[in-house]
Amino acid sequence: MSRAAPTPGPWRAQAGLVIADAPGPHVVAQTYSPGGLARWPHDPAERDANTRLIAAAPDMLREIVETAGMDLERVEAMDAASLRALLAGMVRRARSLRAKAAL
Repeated sequence: MSRAAPTPGPWRAQAGLVIADAPGPHVVAQTYSPGGLARWPHDPAERDANTRLIAAAPDMLREIVETAGMDLERVEAMDAASLRALLAGMVRRARSLRAKAAL
């Protein structure tokens, strides 16, 4: 049995909903329900923070997969300037993801 793949990103946050735009706009996740037992969190700001974090998940996963897939021997063989450039790019992408998730 094959493992199901997650809905491709990018995802966006909108009023407690996480929405993927491809192949057409559709809800991927909901961080609260307007009624019933699932009405949590009660604080809309917390709900929105949770929504932004979930919406950033595909980009975070992509960055993890790309980093984990680096050829370690190639990285170890890089000169100092190349390593600095690689690290600087990783830091920029991490900061961009942090900003998207509003952390």
